[in-house]
Amino acid sequence: MKTKNIISQSPIQHNQNIDLRLLVTPYQNKRLPVYDWYNYKHSFSHDLVIKLIEKFRLDEEDKILDPFCGSGTTLLASKEKSISAHGIDILPLSVFISNAKLIKYSKWHIETAINEIENLLEKNNTNHRINMRKKECICIAHFKQSSLTSNFLSSS
Repeated sequence: MKTKNIISQSPIQHNQNIDLRLLVTPYQNKRLPVYDWYNYKHSFSHDLVIKLIEKFRLDEEDKILDPFCGSGTTLLASKEKSISAHGIDILPLSVFISNAKLIKYSKWHIETAINEIENLLEKNNTNHRINMRKKECICIAHFKQSSLTSNFLSSS
């Protein structure tokens, strides 16, 4: 039986006959908020995790351990399904990325963080602009010998 190409804008269905090899790529995560924040080229898709959760009939009483959590795809997809998941990774960057994706964000917290960044940049005479429409902070920094650089270096 030939399988369909499932790279599409809609999530896969539980009973859909698919080739799971097509899901072992971060390509599909590029269309999903939070999942698209950061991807390793060797990560896999949200749809793969959801399909496996459904295939093994996992529910809220189950637990998932991801010993190589990478960019947190398994942890985030498990959270969406209300399944407890724990991730481990040797790379501090991976731990940071996973934690950032799992935080419960609110509009107030995001606006507060943007204001704090703006104040910090203004305090340190750094050229910047904030694009509120996309809710992204776009910083164009000219550090030269600013105190901002020395603060980051001395805090480690």
